[in-house]
Amino acid sequence: MKYEIAFIIKSQLESTLDDTLVKIETEITTLMGEVTEKATWGKKRLAYPIEKNVDGFYYIWEFTIPSSKVGLLRKFMESNKDIVRSMITKL
Repeated sequence: MKYEIAFIIKSQLESTLDDTLVKIETEITTLMGEVTEKATWGKKRLAYPIEKNVDGFYYIWEFTIPSSKVGLLRKFMESNKDIVRSMITKL
């Protein structure tokens, strides 16, 4: 199935941004998925503070993954302390 994930990474982690992105992509491929498109929106101000964060780095990726693995990816994103928010939608 084809999905889209939008996520925000904490702005204070700018120096380790690439490491966090690699971890996310590795998790998707580990769950038998493949990232097909990546869009970087850059650093933006949040609409409201989330856990004392007022801005973050926005990303939107399209990927394919078996439907049975989406829950595991969602848990990974929620447990990752570098990610402020994430949302997975089916395309």
